[in-house]
Order: sequence, then structure tokens, then C-alpha cells
Amino acid sequence: VLEHAPDPHALLHYLFQSIRPGGCILITVPNARGVSIRCRGKNAFAVVPPEHLSYFTTPALAKMVESEGFQVERQTTCDIYLKEWMHWLPGTRNPKEKSTAEEDTERDDYSRWYGRFSGNLALWAIGGINLALGVSGLGDQLVCVARKPL
Repeated sequence: VLEHAPDPHALLHYLFQSIRPGGCILITVPNARGVSIRCRGKNAFAVVPPEHLSYFTTPALAKMVESEGFQVERQTTCDIYLKEWMHWLPGTRNPKEKSTAEEDTERDDYSRWYGRFSGNLALWAIGGINLALGVSGLGDQLVCVARKPL
């Protein structure tokens, strides 16, 4: 929920005060340097004003977490927002181009697409893509594990 908080520093400060020494927090937020935001900019699925009040990069998140007293144990990126790229697949439409009447068919479109591409090969390919995105730092999801010192 960090990207939804009006004051992310205050939320981290509250968490730091609330957990025991040695306790961990897990943060997942959209990655401002993820492949979807890099390619689609303000039209990216992860750009959701006014719900998302803050956007984070790997170094900025680490700096903020550490400024509140936590030690970053691990940071990585993962995943790609599949919904972001569905509009390029046959039989699907761009959510931004839908009329109100068409919004009800989004779930059906996704189900048809998923049914066509959910075989083992597709799952292996998605796993490979997610691995590459994690290694490169371009995943759409930024993950941080931080610990309160003993």
C-alpha cells in the first residue's frame, strides 16, 4: 500500500515503531523503471492517478526505507503486467479504448486469451520473461525485504 499512502515516510516510521527488533517488512510497489512504464509512459497500467500517489525506483525505495531505520535485506523486480500487453494480442482490446458497454466483456476477453495461451509452453515463456526482468531490474513490480535491526 506504500504507493497509496499520502506520506510514505510516515507509514514506514509507524511500521518501524510497531515491529520488534529483527522483524521484517515486505514491500511491493509498481516499479517506476519497469518495462511497462518505460514503454507506455503515462498510459501504463501501473500509472493510476489519483490512487497511486507515489512511484518508486529501486534506489529511491532503498534510500527511503533506510532513512526510517530499516536495513534492506533484499531488493528485486519481478513480473510483467500481462494486462498491459494484451491489447496487442488477437481477440483482445485496449482497455483505454473500451466503451462502457464493452467493459463487461473484459473478463471474457481475458478468459479466452488465457485459455489459448495457458499451456505449459506459455507458462515456461512467462517464467523466463519474469526471470529476465528480475535480473535486469525491468520487472513491473518492485519488491523490497527490510529488517529492523536487533
